[in-house]
Amino acid sequence: AAVLEDTPSSSLVRNLRLKLWGTHLGMPPDQAVLLADPIHAIHSIWKARASANSALYSSVFGSALPESMLQASSTRHVISVPVTDANMSLLGQVVGRVIDYPVDMLREENVAPLPW
Repeated sequence: AAVLEDTPSSSLVRNLRLKLWGTHLGMPPDQAVLLADPIHAIHSIWKARASANSALYSSVFGSALPESMLQASSTRHVISVPVTDANMSLLGQVVGRVIDYPVDMLREENVAPLPW
């Protein structure tokens, strides 16, 4: 394993990563220590949180946005999901902002930035 010197710039980068990851994962600042090892954090915390959030969204929205969708234009219907106490309760269990994202979803969509 490589060991990096603890320099002001490495501390800045580490603290920024911990803060950003903590925000994305919906973790309070005092739990940032759980993210100190990035490899462990990705395999244990990040993937678990993404899977749990994806399952919650899938329970509420079903196949309204199919994972097999290759282009946004292939979906031309209005997505309508009833606002119920059960759905709101499920959505209230979402923690953070991470989900599983299918690798092929929207792969044919032009996502290049618009020229200025």
